[in-house]
Amino acid sequence: MPEESRRRAAGTVIIAWTGTVAVSQAPHVLIAQALGLSEAAVDGLWLGSAVVLVAVCASWSRARSLLPYAAVLLAVVALIGIVLPLVGGWLPLDGRSELVQAFGSKAVFFAAAVIMAIVLARTAGSRQTTFVSSGDLRAPSSIRLPGRRRPLSWAVVGPVAAVLLFGLFAGVLVADGVFDAGDGARLLEAAPLILVCAAFNAFGEEVIHRAGPLSRLVGAVGPGHAVAMTAVWFGLGHYAGSIPSGIEGVVMSALLGLLLGRAMVATRGLGWPVVMHIAVDLVVFATIAVA
Repeated sequence: MPEESRRRAAGTVIIAWTGTVAVSQAPHVLIAQALGLSEAAVDGLWLGSAVVLVAVCASWSRARSLLPYAAVLLAVVALIGIVLPLVGGWLPLDGRSELVQAFGSKAVFFAAAVIMAIVLARTAGSRQTTFVSSGDLRAPSSIRLPGRRRPLSWAVVGPVAAVLLFGLFAGVLVADGVFDAGDGARLLEAAPLILVCAAFNAFGEEVIHRAGPLSRLVGAVGPGHAVAMTAVWFGLGHYAGSIPSGIEGVVMSALLGLLLGRAMVATRGLGWPVVMHIAVDLVVFATIAVA
């Protein structure tokens, strides 16, 4: 690659990383907390940063290849920060349990993800280029067992990772005292709703927070940086209002995002990312059920 092309590519990566962090949720939460601003101000700052990124990419030739990515980020921020809270406020769920309220909000989130998946596929020409198909569930992973030359298939890695994620996350919360021996009956009764909430949320987040941004970023910065950026963006989005939250939530969510992003790029689809995400979200909504 000529020197000028390398400098341009490096410049695009730097701009993409800067924009990704700037349009993540955590910096605006921290700014609002430092200044004593309201939660509404957080959404205003967040939306403003996304608008600025779109304007920069549209007007600066060095950043123009990132305009589709910036546009998707703006759409996601507007959806999460404005549209979903407004629609959720219309739902007649006052006085219902936290799990039922979660079901209502996640049903709306799922519907929004379906619409976004359709838009992504229509604007890109195929579902595979936007990762909104199930993908090749038997695609090779990058994991090789000792003594074997061929890498393991995602048909092996996906289910194993899902079980390990469920066990690890559940084990951490059990160790933290979130669950006790008396919660078994409540969890069994709430199991169908827990499963539906987990499926709705997993599909929604994989489409809205991963497939959308990732599909528009891979061509601009390459799959490695694209997976890392979307993982960091996903992690920073779990700083507040998630289970877990804070630094722990950021780190755990970013690491999960790396795994799910690599699976999405390798399989060219949502299949295994959604399955692995459901495994984690089953534990999340179980904690809501026993709260």
